[in-house]
Amino acid sequence: MIRPKLMYLARRNPSLTAQQFTPRWRQHGALGMSMPRWKNIWRYVHCDVLSESGNDYDGVGIVWHKSPETRRAHREDTSSQATMEADELQTFDQLVVKFCALMAERTVLEPANTAKAKLIRFARAEGVVPAELTKDSAAHAERLLSGSLGKSLRGVVQNHAQPSESGRPWGLPYEYIEELWFDSVQEAADARTALRGVVPSACSGFEPIAVLTNEVVLYQVSEAAATSAI
Repeated sequence: MIRPKLMYLARRNPSLTAQQFTPRWRQHGALGMSMPRWKNIWRYVHCDVLSESGNDYDGVGIVWHKSPETRRAHREDTSSQATMEADELQTFDQLVVKFCALMAERTVLEPANTAKAKLIRFARAEGVVPAELTKDSAAHAERLLSGSLGKSLRGVVQNHAQPSESGRPWGLPYEYIEELWFDSVQEAADARTALRGVVPSACSGFEPIAVLTNEVVLYQVSEAAATSAI
């Protein structure tokens, strides 16, 4: 089942403190879930960026559509666009369209429900053809699992950017995003250090952005419900 996956890397509205941002983001998420077009969504998570990340990003949002058809229906329904965009500007430093991208997901190691932390790494593969990135990222995953981090990994998911539906470049300028799950924040932090500069060969030359997060699932429908709604 192909489920289009929208990912974004957010900074908070400057008027919000780090402590105020999370509840405000949850409020924004609740607003989105209340809209009629939410029927097209399969899963929605907030990955709260932990203070240990040491960067100025505040959250990673991920939305899965039930299918390519429901993704298209979601985009065509503009009834809530004005409301959502106004709320985005109260939550983030700019509109979501300016820091998001549509991805194709490849699960290498199914994330364990017991995992307590997720390291998300955003890497560039500018000018690389998709087939080459797919090959290189597969080899990269094999190295991760067979290397020193392999025993501590509790999930590995790779994401490859897809062509923009509007024809304009995505606001999130990363062609490759990987999600790595661990049993503890400390293990995730250690992995961030150990993996500094370690990327698929197609992404070499670009130091990835790495954020430590706590994933919070806000919405998910069952497989049966998702399939019957398509």
